[in-house]
Amino acid sequence: MTNPQATAPSKADLAEIRRALALLCEPDRTYELRVLHTRQGTASGYFTDFAKMATAAAVLSGNCPGVYTTLNPCNPILIARAVNRVKPYARETTQDADILRRRWLPVDFDPRRPGGISRSDAD
Repeated sequence: MTNPQATAPSKADLAEIRRALALLCEPDRTYELRVLHTRQGTASGYFTDFAKMATAAAVLSGNCPGVYTTLNPCNPILIARAVNRVKPYARETTQDADILRRRWLPVDFDPRRPGGISRSDAD
C-alpha cells in the first residue's frame, strides 16, 4: 500500500474503523477510500477487502485533513484503478454516475459561514 503522506504515527482506532466499515459497507461490494490535500495530491483507492481499507484509513488518518469513503457501493469495474490499496495523484475518482444504488442518504445541515471555518460548540 502506498502511503501518500505518512509524517506521524496514526492515533486512529483500527478496531473502531473496522466496526464502522462493517456497519456502513455491504460485503462483496466496491467502495472508494479518498484522501484530500496530501503532499501527493488527492489519494484514492478502491476496496472490496474492508480489513485492508480499515488499515489504509488508519495509517492515513491524522496525516491529512480527512480520510473519506463512499457510503454507497461503486461500480466494481472501478477497482481496476487501485485494487485494495490507496494510490497518490489520483486523476479519476468516483462520480455520481459510478454509484450503483443508494443505500445511505447523508444529510448535512450547517449554518452559513465562510469556507475553512469549523463549527463552534454552540453549533
